[in-house]
Amino acid sequence: MLGFTIVLPNLQITSKICIKNLSPQRLLNRTHLDIFTMTKPKLLGMATLLAIPMTILASMPALADYAAIAYSRSTGYSGYSWKHYSASSARDVAIRSCNSRGCTVEVLVQNQCAALARKRNSYSFVTTGVHPNSRSAAGNKAMAACGNNCQLVVSVCSNVDN
Repeated sequence: MLGFTIVLPNLQITSKICIKNLSPQRLLNRTHLDIFTMTKPKLLGMATLLAIPMTILASMPALADYAAIAYSRSTGYSGYSWKHYSASSARDVAIRSCNSRGCTVEVLVQNQCAALARKRNSYSFVTTGVHPNSRSAAGNKAMAACGNNCQLVVSVCSNVDN
């Protein structure tokens, strides 16, 4: 087993390797564990080398979260999914959770919120709304697109618990 310890006294860094199964006598004499001591210029060089991978990681986009809303225009049943890493997975789960024949995905979003509204007297007239980060705003857009005598069926965000 190897361990790595970094100590920063007075801008120096000391690295030590702890090796499993050392004899007690060798553990008492810790001078053999010192591999190197870095002075300020070496420390700055090491910091630069460590900063490069951190910069690359920071610039990578976050894992995409997908959400989907499925709806049956014949029965009025709906289903949805959220926090999926692929569009196909979000679609499949939304359709399964709809649990009715004729369910199709009406809206699929990535890192956004979505909503579905329908006319109160008709399953077949549906509208959707999308907003970057608000379920209620997505619902308001779906309701506005629907017009009068409508109801909000479902709203969901791709990257938060709903």
